[in-house]
Amino acid sequence: MDLDRDFWQQRYADGTTGWDLGAVSPPLKAYFDQLTDKDLRILIPGGGRSYEA
Repeated sequence: MDLDRDFWQQRYADGTTGWDLGAVSPPLKAYFDQLTDKDLRILIPGGGRSYEA
């Protein structure tokens, strides 16, 4: 299997990367929900489809 750029571009376009939950990650949601300062800035590396944004 050739895991080149085109392979991953197609997987991303098809929604078959294998790691996209389709929603905010439950541990991140739990963390966000308990924050009192909603103006905080948080870096989420590897944002992907950025459900957390």
